[in-house]
Amino acid sequence: FYQYTDPKSGERTLNIANPDATGWKKLADLSHDTFIAPVPQSANVSFWSRPNALEKTFFESVSSTGENRHTILSERFGADYLWSPNGERVLVSAGAEKGGKDILLSTMNGDGGEFQSIAIPTIISKAVWSKDSKTIYYALPGSLPEDAVLPNDYFDKSIHTKDTFWKTDTLSGKKSRLSDLKKLTQNFDSSDLFLSPNEDFLFFTDRSTKRLYRIGL
Repeated sequence: FYQYTDPKSGERTLNIANPDATGWKKLADLSHDTFIAPVPQSANVSFWSRPNALEKTFFESVSSTGENRHTILSERFGADYLWSPNGERVLVSAGAEKGGKDILLSTMNGDGGEFQSIAIPTIISKAVWSKDSKTIYYALPGSLPEDAVLPNDYFDKSIHTKDTFWKTDTLSGKKSRLSDLKKLTQNFDSSDLFLSPNEDFLFFTDRSTKRLYRIGL
C-alpha cells in the first residue's frame, strides 16, 4: 500500500502494487493530510485525515481489491487511531468537542462498535499495544499549557511535555506505573513507542533531543 500525489493536480490517492511496482491499482482518493495503516491479520487497509481538533475525523477502510470501502468511525474531533496486533480492536484518541482542550483514549472493535472510553488523557503517538491485544503501554503527558488545543498545539507549536509511563489493561481498567518518579532523572516528551520482541523493554524517542531511550519492564 502506498500514497501517490499527482505532481500536476496535487491529488493524492491510495494505491496497491507489487514490490517491483507492477500490478498498480488505485484503491481510493485521499485528502491531502491522510494517515494510512494496514489492518492487521487482513488484506484491508485503513486511512483517516490528519488529527485536527477543529474537524471531525473519518476513519475508513478498503479492501486490497478496492472494494468494500466503508466508514468505521466518524463524528470525533481530532481523532487518531492505532490497531491492535490481532486486528480486532482499535485504540482511539479524540476530543469531546470542537477545539477542545481535553483528549482521551477509548477503545472499539474493528467495525467501530463497542466504543468505550478508558479515560486516559494522552494521544496515540504516546501509546503502543502489547502483543496480547488488550494491554497498552503509554506515556501520560504533563506540563501542558492550560489553554492548549489538543492535538493541534502539541504538534504545531513548540510545546514539550513531561511524561510519566504507565500500562493499562483495557478490558479490566487496571493501571500501573512503569517507572517511579524518583527514578526519572530528566524530563521526556516521548513519541513513537514500541516494545521489544519479548516485551521486556519499552522504547521511545524523546521529541526534544531526538534520542532513543528504553525502560525496563
